[in-house]
Amino acid sequence: MKKYTIYTVLFPNDTKIDIVIRSFNKTIFYHTFEEGYLIMNKTTILTNCLRSIGFIHLTLLISLPSQTFAFEGLPFATPESVGVSSHRLERLEESMQRYIDNEYLAGTVTLIARDGKIIHFKSQGWKSKENDEKMENDTLFVIMSMTKPIVSVALMMLYEEGRFLLTDPISDWIPEIVGKEVISQSNGKTLRIEAASPITFRDVLAHTAGVNPSRDALYPEEISLLDRKDTLEETILARAPLPLAFHPGETWQYGASTDYVALLVERISNQPLRDFLKERIFVPLKMDLSLIHISEPTRPERIADAGVCVKKK
Repeated sequence: MKKYTIYTVLFPNDTKIDIVIRSFNKTIFYHTFEEGYLIMNKTTILTNCLRSIGFIHLTLLISLPSQTFAFEGLPFATPESVGVSSHRLERLEESMQRYIDNEYLAGTVTLIARDGKIIHFKSQGWKSKENDEKMENDTLFVIMSMTKPIVSVALMMLYEEGRFLLTDPISDWIPEIVGKEVISQSNGKTLRIEAASPITFRDVLAHTAGVNPSRDALYPEEISLLDRKDTLEETILARAPLPLAFHPGETWQYGASTDYVALLVERISNQPLRDFLKERIFVPLKMDLSLIHISEPTRPERIADAGVCVKKK
């Protein structure tokens, strides 16, 4: 049984979780739900953000038990009571609805707080459009690319232990990628040239590694290497022959750099990524519902579909 300061999370067994929120030694909320998978306990993050920032707008990243409760020190209030226009807030709801109507998003949950008071909390659209399930304020979400800062923190923990320098080449730990070439354009021709420098730890952390070459510049046999394999390591090693989009450190490109960060964590720590994150980050920070992999049989009904809503032609 574990108790927390703002609210209490009790784990009576491995399949159910009881959440008790207490304020001034009085229980103000109680809820039981099945344990399945979450990438992050966003309730904890929301509480910390609201306390430190005082005003925050979260879209698609909230997992809250109910609109009817308030965190300790975070009651609901009217917008005008904290100097915010209700009329202007309506624009936010209209903006989210446009994303849904135009099929850019299946659904949204938005929350705004100011001066420690929640003044807007709205769910719109679908939790599962295919199953016609409406979005709810207590819907939970897979956080997708927000795993990047978590995995990057893991690698920096190893950096703090002196396991590597940021200027070290990652080939020290992933020798399979030695000898990378770079795609270069010259006189209308696409060439392959030797990389001016190796990919460093700093490059994969800062998205300056160039590991996302354009498909248009790849040979047909190389494009097939882009397919995901069963494991992260297998995926990266299969892509080892691919050229870089640019010389490491030359420019910024958002993409798969953090896949290499994750593999580095595994090889340097000699632990599977899920074990390292649980042991070194999730357990110490009490992110008890944070998991890497989804188990469909235990998938909670509150989880929103993770598919991408594609606008129809």
